[in-house]
Amino acid sequence: MNTENKALFEKGASVYKEMENLVNVAKNEGRAMTKEEESKFDSLNDEHLSIEKTIEASKKLSEKRSAFEQKIEEGAERKGMSKEQFEEDGKRLFNIQTKFLKHGEGKLTSEERAILHETRAQTAGTDSAGGYTVDSMIASEIVKSLAQYGGVREVAKIVTTATGGDLIYPTNNDTANIGALLSEASQGSEQDTTFGSATLSAYMYYSKIVTVSKQLIQDSAFDIIQYISEDLFRDRIGRAINAAYTNGTGSSQPQGVLNASSVGAVAAGDDAITFDDILNLKHSVDPAYRMNGKFMFNDSTLKAIKKLSIGTADARPLWQPSFIAGEPATIDGDQYAVNQDMPSIAAGKHVMLYGDWDKFLIRDVQGYQVARSDERYFEYLKVGLVAYMRTDSRLLDTGAIKCLRMSNT
Repeated sequence: MNTENKALFEKGASVYKEMENLVNVAKNEGRAMTKEEESKFDSLNDEHLSIEKTIEASKKLSEKRSAFEQKIEEGAERKGMSKEQFEEDGKRLFNIQTKFLKHGEGKLTSEERAILHETRAQTAGTDSAGGYTVDSMIASEIVKSLAQYGGVREVAKIVTTATGGDLIYPTNNDTANIGALLSEASQGSEQDTTFGSATLSAYMYYSKIVTVSKQLIQDSAFDIIQYISEDLFRDRIGRAINAAYTNGTGSSQPQGVLNASSVGAVAAGDDAITFDDILNLKHSVDPAYRMNGKFMFNDSTLKAIKKLSIGTADARPLWQPSFIAGEPATIDGDQYAVNQDMPSIAAGKHVMLYGDWDKFLIRDVQGYQVARSDERYFEYLKVGLVAYMRTDSRLLDTGAIKCLRMSNT
């Protein structure tokens, strides 16, 4: 752990201790926290979240740097050239692609145009009339960012296919069947198992078109094309697909995990959760799935959990922040993901999920792509940009992930 991260972890531990003390004081006095204590807790919680995000950003930056170096080494070996030459060729291609996005194909030299066309020829589905597909190295970095965007891609199992035809995924749940004792020289009985299948399609999500004037591209103090294609579009698509992974109906759109999962437990109240509610949800899932179990809820539910303790004789908090680099925060010993598309605590709402997220499958086709058009907005001296991504999701085993529903009364 570097010095900077060590200091952040120590600061986070100090803030957490203050939060814990606030809860314990009220608990030991047999009362709820006062408004002043609630305000102080919320302020400390915001500070702790800020520290966690800074640590996580530092970790991701280090991981991306390592992954980038590995891609260069693997690419150089595949091409049979030195690492330095491969990196130089990659930079040259990136510069050509950036020049194309900014100024269009007409501004490319004949050599640059030939290199760009060669790259297009290697990518299925590229639009020959001004279309453009982001270099795979750039696209993979954006997909990694999407994995952290909304919560679901962070924990689900993701497969990527080259084409968009229906993906038939075999399923089997044999947990209800058991073996039996067989006496010597006795005939064994039959017990077949049932196989099923889940079909994943490839629904198209896009960022909506953004037009940019030639003047803005030329005069902007920063790379506005790069910002739009790598940041703005990523966020737009990220919001759309996470909402679908969470709440999708499964009819002409991805199947959301909330619609696919069954109710594992019903909370005792309609406006607050308890440790018993969380424990009931966790143990409604078969132990075979709990070995890889993770929770999911939104940020307001997480804050409510942070204020809970185990019981009257045990003041340990359910939520345990990370004090060690690389070790995630936990709730009752299990990891969790925050998903803002999950409902907040209210009567009848499904506010928490728990189970084995390897059973929730996300299917991508090729990945994130960006296209540019000079022709459509020619008379306005503008260029059009759009990003798109084909994806689907489905819960392969309805017993693997279950939800906590708040009481209706």
